[in-house]
Amino acid sequence: MTWAITSAAERAELRPDHTVEVSFTVTNSGAVTDEAVFDVVPGDNAAATWFSVQRPHERVEPGKSVTFLAAVAIPPDTAAGSYWLQGRVYSASNAPEESSVLSNRVTFEVEAAPVRKARPWWLLAVAGLVVAVLAVGGFLLFRPKDVAVPDLTGAKTTLAQAREKLEGVGLTLGTVRYRQQPSDAGSVVQQSLTPNRDVGKGTPVDLIVGVSLPAPTLQSPGNGESITVDQAIPPLTWKKVEHAASYLVDVRRESCAFFFLKDQPRPCSFETTQPKPTDQTSFTPTLSFAPVTIDIDSKATIGPAPGKVGQNYRTSQRLAPIILRTYSGRVQWRVTAVDEFGNPGPPSEFVIFTKKLT
Repeated sequence: MTWAITSAAERAELRPDHTVEVSFTVTNSGAVTDEAVFDVVPGDNAAATWFSVQRPHERVEPGKSVTFLAAVAIPPDTAAGSYWLQGRVYSASNAPEESSVLSNRVTFEVEAAPVRKARPWWLLAVAGLVVAVLAVGGFLLFRPKDVAVPDLTGAKTTLAQAREKLEGVGLTLGTVRYRQQPSDAGSVVQQSLTPNRDVGKGTPVDLIVGVSLPAPTLQSPGNGESITVDQAIPPLTWKKVEHAASYLVDVRRESCAFFFLKDQPRPCSFETTQPKPTDQTSFTPTLSFAPVTIDIDSKATIGPAPGKVGQNYRTSQRLAPIILRTYSGRVQWRVTAVDEFGNPGPPSEFVIFTKKLT
């Protein structure tokens, strides 16, 4: 089989990334169709790994030609110099040494990588110093000037007046809190920054304003309202008090002391309890109206003997359990508003409702 091979050019120009493609034309000069195999033969100092062929096999009819494309990729660390390559073609049915044909040489130049000149270290240091000086100078030149904090706690300053004074000097109003202090209601009583202190513009100033918390208005259950046996104790509700952070709910049951001696009185009164705190405007109390009993020991001293002044009556036999205290079902309740510092305002009036027990 007779093959002919030529390159498209005798010199290839590498791209900046050290790559290029070189084309070769292979012609079948024989009388029968044959399969051509193409590869690249590297020249002196060139490496076979620099070259690749995407389609190295092609069937070629007699008198016809095909084109093979060799891709060249030179590693970045390759030494500068002149290199070359050749294309080779042979029949697939024969060994390369039996029927191979070489093309002319195709040369290419690998240029040396440009050497970056190192900048003197002192030049970088000077540049950094200049930038730092300019930055500090710019900050000192353009930074906002400090302003004096105004006195907001004197002369009964209102919240609106305090805001106006702060904004007038370039400061801002911070967090406002309210404290039960009726004598200074509506006035600023404390500020977070000391008056006449110099601070940066835009600094927030927190304030405490005095208020006079009113007694809460109770809503339900109303005074004299009755709750049936089958009904549960409803939530106690009242109107929200402005500036109140929480409430104290005072709920008291009426209890009656009962003694087994028939001629003794049955005193009744509302018990004293610890008020319950809540941050809501409603509260559901848990109340029990079960009577309290006690077992009286025999010969226990109960009280004055009927008709005998100065003598105590004593039992002569062991008695059954005797009820000492019962609950009438009457309940009184009131509410006190509390500020966020824990200071209470005046309590509401007591409201009394009745829980039917039978």
